[in-house]
Parts: sequence; C-alpha cells; structure tokens
Amino acid sequence: MNSVAGYSRRLRKLIIVSFLMLLSTGVMNAQIVSYKDRNVVDYQDYINYSKAITGANKGEEYEGSPYMDDEFKDGIVFIEKDRKTNPVPMRYNMYADQMEFKRGDFTYLMEPVLSIDMISVGEHLFILGEYIEANKYNLGFFEVIDTGRLNVMMKQVVRLRPGQAPKAMESAPTLPTYLKLGFEYYYQLDKGEVFKISKVKALVESLPDHQDEMRQFVKKERISRKKEDLRKLAAYYNSLK
Repeated sequence: MNSVAGYSRRLRKLIIVSFLMLLSTGVMNAQIVSYKDRNVVDYQDYINYSKAITGANKGEEYEGSPYMDDEFKDGIVFIEKDRKTNPVPMRYNMYADQMEFKRGDFTYLMEPVLSIDMISVGEHLFILGEYIEANKYNLGFFEVIDTGRLNVMMKQVVRLRPGQAPKAMESAPTLPTYLKLGFEYYYQLDKGEVFKISKVKALVESLPDHQDEMRQFVKKERISRKKEDLRKLAAYYNSLK
C-alpha cells in the first residue's frame, strides 16, 4: 500500500475513533463475553464525521433491496481497547458494503476503520477486514460465521440490473433491480488480512499449524465450502491448542 493510502486510512481511523469514543464502552474478545458501561456523551456535535445521506434512496425507484434487512435494528459497535457504543439504529447495505446508522430523521454512513473490532446489528455479527481488490487494500464488512483465532465469514452477492426505457407497446420503463445471488465465503487468521475461500484444501494449507489434524478432520467430516461446514471447520481449529 502506498504512503498516501496509508495516511488516508490513518486519518479516517482518527476521525471515526473520535466519533465512537463519545458513545459508551464494553468488552470484546473474539466473541462478546462481558460488558462495561459508562456514561454516554452526546455525540450530536460530532455526527458530521460520518457522511450524511438524509433521505437515502428518496426519489429513487427500484425493485428488490440492497439491504440485508430494510428495517433499522439496534446495533452496537465494539471498539478496540474494550470499548463499545450504546445501541444505535443500524442496517447493512450489502450492495454498497456500507453500514448505515440513524439519528432522528437523518441517516449516516459509518466509515469502516480498523479500530472497530465487531458490530452487532440485530441477530447478525460483522467484523471489519482488510482485503486486496483491484491491486489495492480495502476495508469491508463481513458477516461472521464463527470467530476465534480463525474467523470464517460470508457475504451475499448482490447485483444491480440496470433499468430500461419502455419498449414498443409498453407504458412504463423497467426499473433497476437489486438481485440477491449466492454467497461468497472468507477467512481471517489472527485478525490479519481477509482471503476468499476458493477451496477448503487451500484454506487448510494456508494455516500455520495443525495441518495434519485439519486434513483428517476435513476428510472425516467431509467438509465442503458450505456455511455450516465452515462453521464446524473453524470451531474445530479454534479448539486446538
């Protein structure tokens, strides 16, 4: 990563940490194990650190939805150094890979920064991961399947099919349509870089230890690149000493 990109990421981190530290605190260690509360400081003066998208999608017409859940759910952001926010209405835009949060009638984007350990939204858990795409590093949200030393995650693929002008004998145009397709799976070791799981064998070969035990487990349990199989695989690896 070049120095400009590194500086930009550090700057974004400082901005969002300043915003999140004004909320409340908690404890996160791979999984949510305990909570610590402190007084919540009003963050109204700092909301401009996240991009306002007031009336998001207002005036836009489309079929389908880019969201995991259209409704906002209570979300908690777990931050490094054992901090957490108070509950904030949030939802995840799968198409744009953006986390939105709401305050009153205003909707804002939460920019991803490495200081965020995990985000809980309704019944879903997300981690932030750094990955390479188009030959550059990016930060993205990944839904958690299992956590530990080895994290396994997933993303649903969402495509936007463009709208079309009315054809002959048609009175209305075809609206742009969000299409929810299959899932892609990812893994992260020791909170490092995120990699896509192309083959279970390749995942096992990338592990720094316990490869023999993992190969035997994969063969015995007939592990494939499916959600529940990957959950079992991660749970087994994370149980090894």
